[in-house]
Amino acid sequence: MAWYKKAFGSAYLDVYSHRDEKEAGKALKLIERVYRPLLEASGGRPLRVLDLCCGQGRYSVLLAGLGHEVAGVDLSGELLALGAEKLARRPELPGRVWLVRADMREVPFRGAFDLAINMFTSFGYFREDIENRRTLEAISCALRRGGRFVIDYLNRNHVIRELVEEDSFEQDGLAVTQSRRISPDGLRVDKTILVEGPQGRDSWVESVRLYNREELEWMLAESNLEVEKAYGDYEGGEYGPDSPRLILTGARQ
Repeated sequence: MAWYKKAFGSAYLDVYSHRDEKEAGKALKLIERVYRPLLEASGGRPLRVLDLCCGQGRYSVLLAGLGHEVAGVDLSGELLALGAEKLARRPELPGRVWLVRADMREVPFRGAFDLAINMFTSFGYFREDIENRRTLEAISCALRRGGRFVIDYLNRNHVIRELVEEDSFEQDGLAVTQSRRISPDGLRVDKTILVEGPQGRDSWVESVRLYNREELEWMLAESNLEVEKAYGDYEGGEYGPDSPRLILTGARQ
Protein backbone atom coordinates (compact mmCIF):
# COMPACT_ATOMS: atom_id res chain seq x y z
CA MET A 1 0.00 0.00 0.00
CA ALA A 2 1.27 3.48 -0.86
CA TRP A 3 2.36 5.33 2.28
CA TYR A 4 -0.08 8.23 1.78
CA LYS A 5 -3.04 5.84 1.86
CA LYS A 6 -2.11 4.74 5.39
CA ALA A 7 -0.58 7.83 6.98
CA PHE A 8 -3.51 10.24 7.16
CA GLY A 9 -5.77 8.78 9.84
CA SER A 10 -6.75 9.87 13.33
CA ALA A 11 -3.25 9.08 14.69
CA TYR A 12 -1.87 11.62 12.21
CA LEU A 13 -3.88 14.33 13.97
CA ASP A 14 -2.52 13.18 17.33
CA VAL A 15 1.03 13.74 16.07
CA TYR A 16 0.27 17.00 14.28
CA SER A 17 -2.21 18.45 16.75
CA HIS A 18 -0.37 21.78 16.55
CA ARG A 19 -1.41 22.05 12.90
CA ASP A 20 -4.73 23.63 13.82
CA GLU A 21 -6.78 26.60 12.66
CA LYS A 22 -4.76 28.94 14.86
CA GLU A 23 -1.56 27.97 13.07
CA ALA A 24 -3.30 28.09 9.69
CA GLY A 25 -4.33 31.64 10.48
CA LYS A 26 -0.67 32.67 10.23
CA ALA A 27 -0.58 31.61 6.58
CA LEU A 28 -4.03 33.00 5.85
CA LYS A 29 -2.73 36.57 5.65
CA LEU A 30 -0.26 35.47 2.97
CA ILE A 31 -3.03 33.71 1.06
CA GLU A 32 -5.15 36.86 1.28
CA ARG A 33 -2.26 38.87 -0.18
CA VAL A 34 -2.15 36.50 -3.16
CA TYR A 35 -5.86 36.68 -3.96
CA ARG A 36 -6.39 40.38 -3.19
CA PRO A 37 -6.01 41.40 -6.89
CA LEU A 38 -8.84 39.01 -7.77
CA LEU A 39 -11.12 40.61 -5.20
CA GLU A 40 -10.26 44.09 -6.42
CA ALA A 41 -10.92 43.11 -10.04
CA SER A 42 -14.29 41.55 -9.19
CA GLY A 43 -15.51 44.34 -6.96
CA GLY A 44 -15.30 42.16 -3.87
CA ARG A 45 -17.23 39.16 -5.20
CA PRO A 46 -16.53 36.06 -3.07
CA LEU A 47 -14.04 33.70 -4.66
CA ARG A 48 -14.34 30.04 -5.51
CA VAL A 49 -11.39 28.28 -3.88
CA LEU A 50 -9.86 24.82 -4.27
CA ASP A 51 -8.20 23.58 -1.08
CA LEU A 52 -6.26 20.60 -2.45
CA CYS A 53 -5.18 18.04 0.16
CA CYS A 54 -7.39 19.80 2.68
CA GLY A 55 -7.19 17.18 5.44
CA GLN A 56 -9.82 18.02 8.01
CA GLY A 57 -10.35 21.38 6.33
CA ARG A 58 -8.67 23.95 8.52
CA TYR A 59 -7.97 26.31 5.60
CA SER A 60 -11.34 25.57 4.02
CA VAL A 61 -13.11 26.68 7.19
CA LEU A 62 -11.04 29.85 7.52
CA LEU A 63 -11.60 30.87 3.90
CA ALA A 64 -15.31 30.11 4.10
CA GLY A 65 -15.42 32.27 7.20
CA LEU A 66 -14.23 35.15 5.00
CA GLY A 67 -17.22 34.58 2.73
CA HIS A 68 -15.63 32.47 -0.02
CA GLU A 69 -16.94 29.22 -1.47
CA VAL A 70 -14.47 26.38 -0.93
CA ALA A 71 -14.09 22.85 -2.27
CA GLY A 72 -11.86 20.84 0.03
CA VAL A 73 -10.38 17.81 -1.74
CA ASP A 74 -8.53 14.99 0.03
CA LEU A 75 -7.95 11.26 -0.34
CA SER A 76 -8.38 10.47 3.37
CA GLY A 77 -11.96 9.56 4.13
CA GLU A 78 -11.15 9.64 7.84
CA LEU A 79 -9.87 13.22 7.77
CA LEU A 80 -12.78 14.34 5.59
CA ALA A 81 -15.23 12.80 8.07
CA LEU A 82 -13.60 14.79 10.87
CA GLY A 83 -13.85 17.87 8.68
CA ALA A 84 -17.57 17.25 8.15
CA GLU A 85 -18.03 17.03 11.93
CA LYS A 86 -16.22 20.33 12.31
CA LEU A 87 -18.45 21.97 9.71
CA ALA A 88 -21.55 20.66 11.45
CA ARG A 89 -20.51 22.72 14.47
CA ARG A 90 -20.25 25.86 12.32
CA PRO A 91 -23.83 26.69 11.30
CA GLU A 92 -22.70 30.11 10.09
CA LEU A 93 -21.03 28.41 7.10
CA PRO A 94 -24.01 26.82 5.34
CA GLY A 95 -23.29 25.79 1.77
CA ARG A 96 -19.87 27.45 1.62
CA VAL A 97 -17.70 24.33 1.95
CA TRP A 98 -17.88 21.11 -0.05
CA LEU A 99 -15.68 18.20 0.98
CA VAL A 100 -14.74 15.87 -1.86
CA ARG A 101 -12.80 12.62 -1.68
CA ALA A 102 -10.40 12.35 -4.61
CA ASP A 103 -6.79 11.68 -5.53
CA MET A 104 -4.81 14.93 -5.87
CA ARG A 105 -3.91 13.90 -9.44
CA GLU A 106 -7.56 13.51 -10.42
CA VAL A 107 -9.36 16.63 -9.21
CA PRO A 108 -12.93 16.40 -10.59
CA PHE A 109 -13.25 20.06 -11.63
CA ARG A 110 -12.42 22.02 -14.79
CA GLY A 111 -11.95 25.79 -14.90
CA ALA A 112 -14.06 26.16 -11.77
CA PHE A 113 -11.86 28.09 -9.34
CA ASP A 114 -10.41 31.55 -8.86
CA LEU A 115 -7.81 30.33 -6.37
CA ALA A 116 -6.12 27.01 -5.59
CA ILE A 117 -4.08 26.34 -2.46
CA ASN A 118 -1.91 23.34 -1.61
CA MET A 119 -0.60 23.76 1.92
CA PHE A 120 1.80 22.13 4.40
CA THR A 121 3.98 20.16 1.95
CA SER A 122 1.11 18.26 0.34
CA PHE A 123 3.15 17.72 -2.81
CA GLY A 124 5.92 15.37 -3.91
CA TYR A 125 4.31 12.25 -2.47
CA PHE A 126 4.78 10.06 -5.54
CA ARG A 127 7.90 8.17 -6.57
CA GLU A 128 7.68 9.12 -10.23
CA ASP A 129 8.17 12.76 -11.23
CA ILE A 130 5.47 12.44 -13.87
CA GLU A 131 2.93 11.55 -11.17
CA ASN A 132 3.86 14.60 -9.09
CA ARG A 133 3.54 16.73 -12.20
CA ARG A 134 0.02 15.35 -12.69
CA THR A 135 -0.90 17.06 -9.41
CA LEU A 136 0.17 20.43 -10.82
CA GLU A 137 -1.68 19.73 -14.05
CA ALA A 138 -4.80 18.95 -12.01
CA ILE A 139 -4.47 22.32 -10.25
CA SER A 140 -4.03 24.06 -13.59
CA CYS A 141 -7.09 22.37 -15.06
CA ALA A 142 -9.21 23.23 -12.03
CA LEU A 143 -8.34 26.94 -12.21
CA ARG A 144 -9.90 29.40 -14.61
CA ARG A 145 -7.49 31.33 -16.80
CA GLY A 146 -5.97 34.06 -14.65
CA GLY A 147 -6.81 32.17 -11.47
CA ARG A 148 -4.14 32.24 -8.78
CA PHE A 149 -2.34 29.54 -6.82
CA VAL A 150 -0.37 29.04 -3.61
CA ILE A 151 1.97 26.03 -3.33
CA ASP A 152 3.34 25.73 0.22
CA TYR A 153 6.32 23.38 -0.03
CA LEU A 154 9.45 22.54 1.91
CA ASN A 155 12.81 24.19 1.28
CA ARG A 156 15.10 21.36 0.21
CA ASN A 157 18.29 23.01 1.46
CA HIS A 158 16.74 23.77 4.84
CA VAL A 159 15.43 20.22 5.28
CA ILE A 160 18.81 18.64 4.54
CA ARG A 161 20.79 21.09 6.66
CA GLU A 162 18.47 21.07 9.68
CA LEU A 163 17.51 17.38 9.62
CA VAL A 164 16.93 15.92 13.10
CA GLU A 165 17.49 12.19 12.77
CA GLU A 166 15.31 11.24 15.74
CA ASP A 167 13.17 12.88 18.38
CA SER A 168 10.38 11.88 20.74
CA PHE A 169 7.66 13.55 22.76
CA GLU A 170 4.47 12.84 24.66
CA GLN A 171 1.12 14.14 23.45
CA ASP A 172 -2.20 13.56 25.23
CA GLY A 173 -1.03 10.31 26.82
CA LEU A 174 0.70 9.07 23.67
CA ALA A 175 4.44 8.46 23.23
CA VAL A 176 5.57 9.58 19.77
CA THR A 177 8.94 8.76 18.19
CA GLN A 178 9.96 10.23 14.83
CA SER A 179 12.95 9.04 12.78
CA ARG A 180 14.11 10.89 9.65
CA ARG A 181 16.58 10.24 6.88
CA ILE A 182 17.53 11.51 3.46
CA SER A 183 17.33 8.74 0.86
CA PRO A 184 20.70 7.48 -0.46
CA ASP A 185 20.12 9.23 -3.80
CA GLY A 186 19.31 12.50 -2.00
CA LEU A 187 15.95 12.81 -3.73
CA ARG A 188 13.55 12.17 -0.84
CA VAL A 189 13.14 12.78 2.86
CA ASP A 190 11.60 9.84 4.71
CA LYS A 191 10.09 10.01 8.18
CA THR A 192 9.00 6.99 10.23
CA ILE A 193 6.51 7.75 13.00
CA LEU A 194 5.75 5.41 15.90
CA VAL A 195 2.84 6.16 18.23
CA GLU A 196 2.34 4.14 21.42
CA GLY A 197 -0.53 4.53 23.86
CA PRO A 198 -3.24 2.77 25.87
CA GLN A 199 -4.86 1.46 22.68
CA GLY A 200 -1.63 -0.10 21.43
CA ARG A 201 0.87 1.09 18.86
CA ASP A 202 0.69 2.41 15.34
CA SER A 203 3.40 3.36 12.86
CA TRP A 204 3.65 4.74 9.37
CA VAL A 205 6.12 6.32 6.94
CA GLU A 206 5.92 9.71 5.28
CA SER A 207 8.05 10.20 2.16
CA VAL A 208 8.36 13.42 0.16
CA ARG A 209 10.36 14.24 -2.96
CA LEU A 210 13.01 16.92 -2.40
CA TYR A 211 12.57 19.25 -5.36
CA ASN A 212 14.59 22.45 -5.46
CA ARG A 213 13.10 25.77 -6.48
CA GLU A 214 14.22 25.55 -10.11
CA GLU A 215 12.78 22.07 -10.57
CA LEU A 216 9.44 23.01 -9.05
CA GLU A 217 9.15 26.23 -11.03
CA TRP A 218 9.89 24.30 -14.25
CA MET A 219 7.16 21.76 -13.45
CA LEU A 220 4.71 24.57 -12.73
CA ALA A 221 5.56 26.33 -15.99
CA GLU A 222 5.03 23.09 -17.90
CA SER A 223 1.55 22.99 -16.34
CA ASN A 224 0.73 26.57 -17.45
CA LEU A 225 1.21 27.90 -13.93
CA GLU A 226 3.46 30.97 -13.96
CA VAL A 227 5.31 31.74 -10.73
CA GLU A 228 5.28 35.42 -9.81
CA LYS A 229 6.66 35.36 -6.28
CA ALA A 230 8.55 33.04 -3.93
CA TYR A 231 8.17 33.44 -0.17
CA GLY A 232 10.30 31.83 2.51
CA ASP A 233 7.84 31.77 5.40
CA TYR A 234 4.20 32.33 6.30
CA GLU A 235 4.92 35.92 7.31
CA GLY A 236 5.73 36.76 3.69
CA GLY A 237 9.51 36.94 4.04
CA GLU A 238 11.68 36.69 0.95
CA TYR A 239 12.74 33.20 -0.09
CA GLY A 240 16.40 32.33 0.39
CA PRO A 241 18.66 29.30 0.99
CA ASP A 242 18.01 29.45 4.74
CA SER A 243 14.24 29.91 4.53
CA PRO A 244 12.12 27.32 6.35
CA ARG A 245 9.62 27.12 3.48
CA LEU A 246 9.38 27.48 -0.29
CA ILE A 247 5.99 29.07 -0.99
CA LEU A 248 5.37 29.71 -4.68
CA THR A 249 2.52 31.91 -5.86
CA GLY A 250 1.36 33.01 -9.27
CA ALA A 251 -1.34 32.65 -11.91
CA ARG A 252 -2.67 30.18 -14.45
CA GLN A 253 -1.87 31.19 -18.01
